[in-house]
Amino acid sequence: ILDFVPRNVQIKCGMHKGTEYPAKELKKIIPTCRPCPKAWCIKCGNYCAIPTSEFHRAGSPCLDDSPMGKQRHADGPQAKVFYSWVSLMRWQKPKVILHENVLKFGEGELKDLLSDLYIIVRSV
Repeated sequence: ILDFVPRNVQIKCGMHKGTEYPAKELKKIIPTCRPCPKAWCIKCGNYCAIPTSEFHRAGSPCLDDSPMGKQRHADGPQAKVFYSWVSLMRWQKPKVILHENVLKFGEGELKDLLSDLYIIVRSV
């Protein structure tokens, strides 16, 4: 999913031999960037635009929130994947998003980054 953010942001995420910024800095940068929503298309054999939909279901990596992990939450190394997904959702704006994760994943991050567009409801 980090392929969807612009190259200059990828470098800040530690890709392409860049130095990875702290998660708190990436939280400010990634969700507000304009994503490059293209993916490799098997049918065309080329990069094609990702179509939008009215419903989107996703889950972000749970290593930073899981009781089995280090529980670093939004400061963990996997946070950048979540922020990249947020950027894509802010650009595509599906009518309904279902985001699943482990119980320790707080809805605070979802509210901070998406509550201006969506009603955030937690279900256990």
